[in-house]
Amino acid sequence: MKATAVVGVAAAVALLAGCSSTASSGSASGATSAAGTGTSSSAATSDAPASSSGSSAAVSSSGSVPSSSKSSGSAKPVAALLKDVKNHGGGNDYSVQSMPKARPEWIAAVTKTDSAGKSLTAGPTLSINLVALVDEAAKTEDLDSLVKLCYLGCDDLPESLPAKDASGRTGYARLSQLLEKTHPAPGNTASMSWDYPGFSAGDHGAATTIDHQDMKLLGVSTPPYKGLRTGFELTDDGMDPKVGWDAVLDPSR
Repeated sequence: MKATAVVGVAAAVALLAGCSSTASSGSASGATSAAGTGTSSSAATSDAPASSSGSSAAVSSSGSVPSSSKSSGSAKPVAALLKDVKNHGGGNDYSVQSMPKARPEWIAAVTKTDSAGKSLTAGPTLSINLVALVDEAAKTEDLDSLVKLCYLGCDDLPESLPAKDASGRTGYARLSQLLEKTHPAPGNTASMSWDYPGFSAGDHGAATTIDHQDMKLLGVSTPPYKGLRTGFELTDDGMDPKVGWDAVLDPSR
């Protein structure tokens, strides 16, 4: 009886050892598989462009859509164009002919007609190129470039652009919306100037159909409009015309 019992115990031990060995082997195999999967995932993540995730974050936090900055491979593409501009305190106006050139997709993004439906590209009074540079800098929340592009109202930029309204949209997003979705009208800043949105310009006259569309977009039922206003002006109408961006216009103008 004792011999039989001993043999039975030995067989049970051997059986348990075999099960333990199989489980251990299976666990190691599973761990190896998981590690292999993890390595593959990490490699895929590291190969993805860093700007892609950054752009997604920008869209969700600011409400803007910096699509052109994604394709450019740079978080702040306007900064590269303005790297030689030294003035960080505003007061800059730019030659229509020699200012840094906006990319075609930036120009395609901004409004091309005024509040009366007339083309903004027909004359030198408004440089669509400068409008596009400002818009792209706003979409990428590039405060330094916006200051470099600024001619008047520059002191308000560091405070007004990062600030959020009641809906959580930043000043950057609202500025881009004005330049891409609303239509300007001749303003009062200078003899040749354009205010956004056009219906807010002091001497604009009766609201046009386009004005009413812009008012609806901005949630304005009747004037006065107290939201963000911006504009551009011809600062020099000589042989080499110059234009400037009037960043934050007085609501009463």
